[in-house]
Amino acid sequence: MVGVFMLEILEFFKANKGFDRILNAMYDVFVQYDRVFGAVRLKEPAPDEENALSEFFRRDYFDQALIRIGLADFERQIQKNFEDSSVSLGDILQAYLGKPIKQRRAASRSRDSFSTAVSALKFEGTPAEIWLRDLSAYTRRSYRAYSEQFETDPQTVLDTIKSVAETLNDLPEKPTPLAVFANESFGSPTALDFHETFGALFLRALASRFKVPVPTSFEDCISLHMKANLISCGMISTVLVSGLSDDDCRSYTLENLTQMKKFSPRTEKIFVLEDPQIFAAVLPQLKNKKFTLVCPSNGHNAAFLYLLKLFGKTLVFYAGNMTFKGLELADKLSFECQNFVPWRYGVEDFEKIIANGSVILGDDKKNLSMHNEIFAAMLSLLRKTGRTASSMPLVSLYAEDIKNSVQ
Repeated sequence: MVGVFMLEILEFFKANKGFDRILNAMYDVFVQYDRVFGAVRLKEPAPDEENALSEFFRRDYFDQALIRIGLADFERQIQKNFEDSSVSLGDILQAYLGKPIKQRRAASRSRDSFSTAVSALKFEGTPAEIWLRDLSAYTRRSYRAYSEQFETDPQTVLDTIKSVAETLNDLPEKPTPLAVFANESFGSPTALDFHETFGALFLRALASRFKVPVPTSFEDCISLHMKANLISCGMISTVLVSGLSDDDCRSYTLENLTQMKKFSPRTEKIFVLEDPQIFAAVLPQLKNKKFTLVCPSNGHNAAFLYLLKLFGKTLVFYAGNMTFKGLELADKLSFECQNFVPWRYGVEDFEKIIANGSVILGDDKKNLSMHNEIFAAMLSLLRKTGRTASSMPLVSLYAEDIKNSVQ
């Protein structure tokens, strides 16, 4: 039975055709999200639409090429205009258009049941508790596929979630191949591979536990696994090192590094050059010198970050590219690496690299900010000049710094 207030509201909207297009658009958005969420946009509104909305909201919507109205704002204005705080936009849309939304509401109730079932899993006081709380809260977004599967096969979904939660609480204390850990936990060495059901959900659980974004690249997946002491695709993640165990330059994989029984740098300082070309140019100038020089040739990947952890309290002198991206990487590393020391980031260094030519910086990092004071000063300089260049002119200075440190 339709209430008095609902009849009054329906009569109001049906009497004014200026609301017809916006109510139809709101129905589509409401069905998409199963709730009062999002907004609709009226392009080139007609005079009757401008007049209807202006009177309804008591504001000027005239002479606009596009009018944007949020569903939540529209519902609040209905409640305000008709003095009924209980009126639902969903009920109004259904009655106005004569289109049922019962199936969508049934799905919504099913997701509520899914959220309740997840919350009932007993993992209080464990690392999995926080992840399950997130899962329960984001069933309509990040975990929509699982909530939809729950409608037809609830037990399988809950068993999967429970298994992943137990695995999250039982991460290894020492670096362990992912295949070995998966076999011990699930009876299959491939159970936690990226593309598998358990593996994909496990990545989300790890991201929640370590408070990082869900990986969007292959290397990000490897790095996240490494945070959990799990080695996945260790032969792919590599780092260049000279002067670690001998005088030769070698490429170490993540798997190599985790299997090394003896590990120590040649001196009390190590030097990191982000650019592989500069790394290669510096090496010939350091013959017969004892040093350890590192190059994260493929970015700050898992192998590089694990190597820095192995260096422990050794001072790490870092020279990166003087670009927005280079500063962003260096600034982040300054918090992850013990005894991090910025290397050759002074004004004179910058002026030297741009003296013989430079390029214009892009503006894709307008909102970038630095925590490290040295990097903050360099960021300000980059923005002031709007230009950058390769640090190749600093090669002789890099080599001289290293020579002086080992004398």
